Amino acid sequence: MKLMNPQLDQLQKDELYHLNLSSTDDAIQEFANVKHVWLCGTASRAKTLAETFQKQHPEYTVKEFGNPNRYTMYVAGPVLVASHGIGMSSLSVLLNELFKLMCYAGVENPKFFRFGTCGGLDVEPGTLVVSKNTLSAYLTSEITWARMGQVVSWPCALSEELQRQVMQVAPVDVPIVDGYTVGANSFYEEQCRLDGFFDPEIQESTQKAFLKKLREEGVVNFEMESPLFAAYTHKAGVQAAVVCVTLVNRFNTDQVELTQETYYNYIDRLTQLAMNLIEDDLKKG
Repeated sequence: MKLMNPQLDQLQKDELYHLNLSSTDDAIQEFANVKHVWLCGTASRAKTLAETFQKQHPEYTVKEFGNPNRYTMYVAGPVLVASHGIGMSSLSVLLNELFKLMCYAGVENPKFFRFGTCGGLDVEPGTLVVSKNTLSAYLTSEITWARMGQVVSWPCALSEELQRQVMQVAPVDVPIVDGYTVGANSFYEEQCRLDGFFDPEIQESTQKAFLKKLREEGVVNFEMESPLFAAYTHKAGVQAAVVCVTLVNRFNTDQVELTQETYYNYIDRLTQLAMNLIEDDLKKG
């Protein structure tokens, strides 16, 4: 990866504040051999991914980095796992500093994956969903924000090559589908839920008609990070894929009602997929 901001060349030291690192730290070299970058919401999930990989490859040691009050990172040989929190604003901070970290470490051609949970549209809980591309809550394949009072937009795009690889190495006993993902800025309002604190000002029949229309147009799930992830990785020129496991079928209910055992069983499906992906790449050399 190469730095895209020429103003960074003027800094004697770049503080990666939210990762508790700087560009001049010797620890930066711990990341030099990274090939896979796995992002997930929580620190505990990130730790599980890193430790599972290390158990399969005891030749590597898991080393912890980051700021536990913000983002936690684990690196084990060719794998870096980081927690990104919830929502696109949180993810944007992590990706800015993570991309810079990759550049300072001299990482070449890393593959980025986001593994998360989601609500499915006519997709049963426990199904793995591979995103063909992502849409904002406005149903456009771009992210927008304000810069000096002006609207800026970047297109969303994901790697078709990685999508094919994910489908090929997915656990054979787990249901998997692909389609478009809507990434919302909230859990309740923008995901058209009826069970938030505020009156949604729509009826259940209206909601169901909207969800059905989305499904007919190829949308298979809702979550909260994928548009920014797709836009940032595309802008940075790195391959990226999004894979989520569904916790609820939104055609039936807005409520997530899973036992702890079932929840962790579903999360394990993402973990197994991640292991299959890295093993596939390690075999290829």
